[in-house]
Amino acid sequence: MPRADPPFQQVPLNATTPNNKFNNGTFHFKAQPGITTNKVSDVYGLRSIDIPFALLNFGTLKFFPPGQLNTPRALTGTFAPGVNDFANQSACGIPDNAYHPSKVAIHPYWLKYAPANLGLSRYCMQDACISIWNESNYNNSDVMLKITDICSTNPADPTYCPDPSTIKIDRIKAHLLFHLDDKALPPLSPDKVAALKTGTEYPRKVYWFFTKCWADGLAQPVYNSSTRNWFTRPALPNNRDWMISGIHGQWLRNRVSYPRAGLPVYENGALKTGVERERAVFDWSKDWVKGKEPRWCPVA
Repeated sequence: MPRADPPFQQVPLNATTPNNKFNNGTFHFKAQPGITTNKVSDVYGLRSIDIPFALLNFGTLKFFPPGQLNTPRALTGTFAPGVNDFANQSACGIPDNAYHPSKVAIHPYWLKYAPANLGLSRYCMQDACISIWNESNYNNSDVMLKITDICSTNPADPTYCPDPSTIKIDRIKAHLLFHLDDKALPPLSPDKVAALKTGTEYPRKVYWFFTKCWADGLAQPVYNSSTRNWFTRPALPNNRDWMISGIHGQWLRNRVSYPRAGLPVYENGALKTGVERERAVFDWSKDWVKGKEPRWCPVA
């Protein structure tokens, strides 16, 4: 008998006010929680079909507009639990502080890949992240970002993303990704520095792929203790081995299930380099119909 898929993390229809009154942890700006081998809940496990883990994109990197992070009072992106925590800061109903500065908005095209007609809710689950590679010659590293938001498809909207490979992130995270303030490394070109400081997007495209969350893609520790914070329940340990095996295992399953669901098959582009990476970049242009993206409603 085939095994049934595990249940999904429970994402509410309407977000509640986040509970950030605990002081069991601190903001890990550059540091990360220790790597563990602790077992991960089945709700973040492999399924017969799921979102396109390991799918690789090459696209534009945009920044959230000034006055971020999308706060009702236009506060800056300062990490301040209890001060600028609002459920309506993201489509997922997750406050920006919870994943500061590691939140990312993706194009609504990707909602069609969510299983069981979950749409946005599947991407709001705690295991749904992306990884961006900085592709530098001197420090080829990556960052993790938790999917919490959906880009607008209206060019007049400041959160606009023109196509499925475009993503929008916190400017502070981009500073870390490209080592803007690291004096021990060769300086970036003037156009890159200007873009990171005041521009609306990075002047070069970036490689990014869908991945299971770990490291800096996990929630800030201060949000882990309250059962009222649905977005950290059940807990997701910082298990690197689980992340690697999870994205590969789900890619294998998606290769079988996607054709049956009428979805395009994609290559495993996670952690690829050189020619292999170029061949693995997903061509969404053959499948995307502009203006025909799935409809969605925010959780908040």
